[in-house]
Amino acid sequence: MILPSAPGATRILLFPITSQAPQSERAALAIPEMELRRAGLRGQAWLMLDDCNTDVWEASFHIEDRAPLGRFSYAFFASIRDGALSRLEGGLLRPVPRR
Repeated sequence: MILPSAPGATRILLFPITSQAPQSERAALAIPEMELRRAGLRGQAWLMLDDCNTDVWEASFHIEDRAPLGRFSYAFFASIRDGALSRLEGGLLRPVPRR
């Protein structure tokens, strides 16, 4: 996700995707099969909504290749966005700065 920021310093939130079924107390979104195919992933996967890193897109060394490997549909991304923003506004998401 992209957060409002200064020009040339685009702040991004990076959410982990895991193939491990999340524990019941974790906030996670199961990634539907069609979305897995769109993203170039296989098997079951979950996007964790209670954990993320923040970075600056232009200076990130965590993202070596900037070409997309796949993507999610707008509708699925909207559910990710809404869940993440709700947790962020409620103080339930504490991003870890990586830059």
